[in-house]
Amino acid sequence: MKRSLLLLALLLAGVAGSGCSVRRLAVNGVTPALDQFVDALYAEPDPALARTAFETDLHLIQGLRRTHDKPRLAELEAMALTGYGMVFWEGQDNQRAGALYLRARDVGLQLLGQDVFALGEESFQSWLAQRKIADLPALFWTAFPYGAWMNLNLDSQEALFYLPRVEAIVTRGLELDESYFFGAGHLFLGALACTRPRFVGGDPAAGLERFQAAARLTGPDFLLPKLFEARHYCTATLDEDRFDEILAAARERRAELLRHPQALLNAWCLRQLDSLDAHRDDLF
Repeated sequence: MKRSLLLLALLLAGVAGSGCSVRRLAVNGVTPALDQFVDALYAEPDPALARTAFETDLHLIQGLRRTHDKPRLAELEAMALTGYGMVFWEGQDNQRAGALYLRARDVGLQLLGQDVFALGEESFQSWLAQRKIADLPALFWTAFPYGAWMNLNLDSQEALFYLPRVEAIVTRGLELDESYFFGAGHLFLGALACTRPRFVGGDPAAGLERFQAAARLTGPDFLLPKLFEARHYCTATLDEDRFDEILAAARERRAELLRHPQALLNAWCLRQLDSLDAHRDDLF
């Protein structure tokens, strides 16, 4: 994979001085190939190998955007920055993970074409109501990484102030297409429902319904909804029996899960479940 990406980069470098139309033609031709590379990246079950590919892909996408800033390239960059921060840095270096999330959010804001967090409340609500399905990638890749940053900075005034706006953007995205990016909007709102105190709207049962909705959308072989259920619902309700069921099922089906088209995320989920198990005395 890495060699193929480098060949693409060399191809683009060779046409860089050949005129705008040729550069545009080259980028248009490469962009569909990048989609295939991203699919192959997320299908990689070996995190060490995937990390090398992530870093190569990121540099290539960023270089391509300097040549011709197509919306799909921006979407891929935000996706790569978020995935790189989540899979390889969150829990290891949260400051670095948070910086990557903010970079992804900024790419999402570029896709939106304006800083929607600077709008007044009435203007924001009017703007949000007018969003269409074509706006969904920009909405998601603004709100999801920003929400991930907030999860690492729960004590910050910024997180407290802008979280309702992030929640509103995610909710609008679900109205447009709840299946986008593996139903991750449901996971986001489910985690909020489980972690918020009840006196400000927390409801673990509603959170579980969100996780189950995501699981229905993605099928039984995608582990992310189960991880969210274990991490957020089981710990919020002290349901250790259900936690053990999720853990046992994941371990029993480990080989099958690592053959999934999203094997990289499944591998990350397996590591996260093992980490939760190792700290269960602090959770239950």
